[in-house]
This record gives sequence, structure tokens and C-alpha cells, in this order.
Amino acid sequence: MAVRVAKRIEGQFHNRCGKEVKLSQPDRKNATTDCRWVRNYTDVMVFSRHPLFLGGSENMFRVKAEPICADSNETYPHIGVTTISPDSQLPKDYGEMKKSQFYWYLIGGIAFHNRKEKKMSNELMVSSGDCYGCSVNVQGKLSVYKNEEELGVALEGLPTDQPLWAFTDVLDNKLTVDYLVMEGTFYSCEYKRTLLYFLSNPPAWLFCTICQELASNPMQATCCGNACCNGCIQKWQERSNTCPTCGSTPDSRRKFVFFEDVNMVRQINSLRVCCKNVKDGCRAVMDLSELKNHLTSCQFEKVICKNRGCGRKMISKIISDHETSQCCYRIVSCKYCQFRATFREIEDEHMKVCLEYPNVCSKNCGAPGLTRGTSKSHLRECPLEVVQCTNEECTIKLQRHALPNHLADDCPYRPIHCKYCDFQVAYVKNIYLEAHMKVCPKSPYVLVTCTNEKCSKKLQRCYLNNHLATSCAYRLVNCTYCNSKVTAIELDEYHMKYCLGYPVPCPNNCKTAGITRASLQDHCKECPFELTNCPNEKCQVTVQRCMLQYHVSNVCVYRLIHCQYCHMRVAFCEVNKEHQKVCLKHPIPCPNKCETTGLTRDTLEAHCKECPLEEIDCDYRGLGCEVRIIRSKMHSHLQDSMEYHLSLSAKEILRLRQENMELKQDLNSKFHLLMSKLDELSSSNSTDY
Repeated sequence: MAVRVAKRIEGQFHNRCGKEVKLSQPDRKNATTDCRWVRNYTDVMVFSRHPLFLGGSENMFRVKAEPICADSNETYPHIGVTTISPDSQLPKDYGEMKKSQFYWYLIGGIAFHNRKEKKMSNELMVSSGDCYGCSVNVQGKLSVYKNEEELGVALEGLPTDQPLWAFTDVLDNKLTVDYLVMEGTFYSCEYKRTLLYFLSNPPAWLFCTICQELASNPMQATCCGNACCNGCIQKWQERSNTCPTCGSTPDSRRKFVFFEDVNMVRQINSLRVCCKNVKDGCRAVMDLSELKNHLTSCQFEKVICKNRGCGRKMISKIISDHETSQCCYRIVSCKYCQFRATFREIEDEHMKVCLEYPNVCSKNCGAPGLTRGTSKSHLRECPLEVVQCTNEECTIKLQRHALPNHLADDCPYRPIHCKYCDFQVAYVKNIYLEAHMKVCPKSPYVLVTCTNEKCSKKLQRCYLNNHLATSCAYRLVNCTYCNSKVTAIELDEYHMKYCLGYPVPCPNNCKTAGITRASLQDHCKECPFELTNCPNEKCQVTVQRCMLQYHVSNVCVYRLIHCQYCHMRVAFCEVNKEHQKVCLKHPIPCPNKCETTGLTRDTLEAHCKECPLEEIDCDYRGLGCEVRIIRSKMHSHLQDSMEYHLSLSAKEILRLRQENMELKQDLNSKFHLLMSKLDELSSSNSTDY
């Protein structure tokens, strides 16, 4: 799929004025920001949207201008490259560009850089409708083109480790100029689950015929010559034994075998690709085999910020500056107390609570050297701090320096003695006597402690009975479920969690009413929705009790069923796998492929002894006939080979007769030898006597 880097007329007029640049002859009085006046002519500069790719003519910055001017048919265009981003401030005129060391450009046949000039052999002069452009290769050479033909190298030694933007400027007094800015195209496709950008569309024969992506570890088929990914063909062969392209099978005339295609691997590795970070500004072009090594040192590879808590991804060439000076999670020290924390915590949280942060007295007393940590302690001594009168019940507030005079002469609540006891009360008797009587031992409004154990609440004696009956947390109450007596505070916090009569729902959601905590266990033993284990041996499935019978009879793979051949009871899952291998009544064909039907495993051996297609030895094998023939043709073989069999029989008879004669002679010789030895033995015995 081809992906165009820049859309049609995706240029800039200094500060990116739009996709299409159309400038008319401006009026000096009504000049706008879209026009600049330099030496009585309009200076129009258009920049490429992205930095240039490093490469040849396929990555050219192209420009087409028509009409070029109003009065003449030809002009010298101004075209070049710069390392200064178009977003930054641009020079005002060509004088500043000649002084700068960051601009390389060409006017006609003369190249300019840093007040130095170089003349080319060919001049760049364009007419109406001509297309011109420039490109930078990986060696840093700036080449100029006219109508897709290279005019030559204008400059050498350009920095290829920095982004290079292309720009153009047509010099003349003109009424209207239309620029068509085009950049090189590249093609994207998947390879090993990674999106790659190729300078040219890869050939179709390099793509896998199964996944339609660039082949990974390609394997070529011998039947049709097409290639597939190694992983794709393994998955294909698991479900089919045919060729995925031509449909050949191992038994067909065009037999197929997959083998590793080394040539295709070389072709794929030699494809020219752009760095995967091309959209982030990397303009490197390399072979596919070099992409992995390039990514280890690519300055546009996105990496994660090492500061804990950040997690932002950005290109590697700016990550160091981000981690040390821009990241909100970098560790910094507070400039007041030297507390170390992240920048965000210091600015958002720590500065609000830093005890060494400079502060001023809130009362403007003028005390020097105050900090947030010493402000509170200062307020305890500040003479302008407003304080409460120390006499009980007095609500008058005044500054601390006036308090001694107030306590001595002016406070209406300075203490006096109660007329009923020795306790001191406020000076204004008619106001504070009633308050004193509430705590006086002789007062009817004295506070008393609740009589319930553990309750330490104090209240007036007149409210004690109502408190004991309705509001005391430690009064005894009856549980509405088990009628046991517990304190009111235990009823809600503790007793209801363990009360045996408390209603609880069935854990199996059977919606049975009237279940209590005491009867829950018995209910679960009979609940139709309780999960139970299958009783069949080896079955580990758990089902609801109401579905157990159906599972045992119809679903369980370990249920016992009758074999359709021998009627033996076996597990359902073993009928087609293990039992058929040993079932004596299972029908099997004759190994000799005779037409006999109804054979089973237990009758096969007897059948083979009578099978007319069984190969047997000739009856005269013991005499030397080595023919093996099926049983049905044995009779014809005996008839046809009768003479041969008779000759074998005659030879055997002669051999036996000869062997018999030899045995007789041997026996006679041994008999005579034995008799001679007996005679000698008898003669020796007679001599001894």
C-alpha cells in the first residue's frame, strides 16, 4: 500500500499559511502578513511539511510553478535545504541566509553556503510548466533535478544526522504564483507483525499466499513455486494436506514439498526501507537486514521516561533533557528545607506545607524571620493576636496586650463565692448562678452517671429514666429472631452476624423462603441448585443437583453404555477409542481382502486358515519347491508342476537311498570293530584264569 508523505501542495508560507499558496501582486498600503517586500519584489518561500528522506531521486522535493511570471517565460528558481525548522524564526532576506551556516541553496547555476559560492556546470533555469526539485543522499550530497533529470551535485558534506527541510523561492516581479509541492512516496506493509515503510512497492512474489503479508522465514512449494511463511504453512498443514496455492496433494501427480527459500530471504533482506520512526522525524534509509541494528541507535526511537510515575514516551534524543529539566516526576530539592521529592509534589503539595517557607505574621506585628513552621508558635506570643478572656463563660475577645487590664477591672465574669457553697461563681450573680447550680452538689440539676454497666454517659438526674428506657446503648433488649437478651449496641454490631434465627438467602439462589442461619446447612444438602460431583468414576464435573440425573444419563462422557457389537458395558468416551481396539465382536475386514463378510476379531484367525486368498507354501516345500501361492490356486499349481514335483521326489528318494547305504556301511564297520574288541577282551580274561 502506497502512503504519500505529503499531500498535494502541503507547504508553508513562513508560518504554515495553508495547503495552497496563491499570492497576487500586493498593494504596499494594504500589505498583509502573507507578503514580504524585499528590494521591490515579493519574496515567496515555501517549505516541505516533513524533513527530507535521505536517498536518491525517489525521495525528491519537487516543485512546479506556472505561470512563472507575467512578462518573461523563464526564470532562475531559488531551491535548497536547511537544518532550521520552519516553525522557528526565518531570515528576513537572502543577505541573512548567506551569512547563516544553516542554509544551503542554489540560484540558477551557483550554490551558496556561509558566504561561499560554488558554480555548477549546468544552470537551473525553468520555463512555464517545468518541474524542478532537489534531494539529499546518505553521503550528504545535494543533487538538483529538472523534469526528473539530474543536473548534478550542487553541494557536499551536508549534515545527515540532523533533519533537513527543503524550501524554494521564485525570484521575479510576478502577479500570481502557484506552487505544487510533492515529496517522495513510500509503501507500508506488515512483516513479522511489524509495520515497515519501503521506498518501493515490494514484488508480489515476496508475499505469503496465505496471510498476504511479506513472507517471514519463507518456505517454497515444489509443486507451484509459490512461497508461504513458515508459521503459516505449519498452521495450514495442521488442517489440510493440500498445497494452499494450487491444491496439490501428496498423492497427486504434482507432489509438493516445502523447503526453505534462501534466495527469497536475501531478496527480502535487501529491500530498501525507511526507519519505523519516519513519522517522528527519522529520515534514515537502509536495507531491511540493517533495520534492527539501526533501531538500537536511532535518535527518534521512542523510549519511556525513567522517572518513576511518569511513563511518557518520547524520542531518545530529547529524553535526557526531559528527564533532567522538564519531567514533572524528576527528583528535585526544596529550595527552603532541602526536602527531596518529585517536581510535581514539590510544587503542588510540599510548597503548601513546607515549614521553612517564608511567612509574615497574620496580624502584621512586624516580627522578622518568620516561617510557616514558626508562625503558630509566634501567634501564642504576638501582642496583636485576639484572644479569649481566661475567665470561664466570658465571651469577650481582645488583643493580648489589653488582657491584663480586662481581667483586673472590666471582666463581668471575674470569680466570686457561691452563697450555697464555697465554690466561686461569676461576678454577675443573676446570670451565672443557674449555671453554677447545675454542677453544685446541692443543686437539683446536678449531672449523674448512667447506672448501666459500661455506660459512662453523664446527664441531668431528671433525664436519667428516659435514657435508661430508650437511648442507652447498653440497655438489654430482646432479639426479634431468637428472643435472646443482648445489649442494644451488641444487637446491631455483633449479635445479628451470628444469630442462628437470622434469615439468610440460599447461596445457590434457589429463592426458597424461611431459611435461617441454623437451617442453612441442612437446606444445602437438599437444594436442587447445589453443585454436586458426578457419581461416575473418573468424571470430575460438578453440576446442579436438579441436573445430576440428566447429566449421568445423557451428558457424562464416563457413563456406562453397551457396546453395539459385544454388548459389554464400557464408558462412553472409551467406546470409539480403546474398546474398539480389543472388542472381539468388532467387524474387521480380511487382511487378504477377500470378499468374505461378517468377520470379527475372534473369527479372523480361523478364517485365515481357510481363506482362499491366503498365501501358503507348496506341499513339496520340504523337497525343494519354494513357491508361495494363494490357497485357491494350489491345486492348479500341483497339476501344472507335477513333473517338477516328481523329479524332486526322485532326487529325494535317491538321496535317502544313498544315505541309507552309507549308514549301513558305517554300522557294519562299527559292528566288526566291536566284535574284534569283544574277542580280545574274552581271550585276555581266559589267560588270567
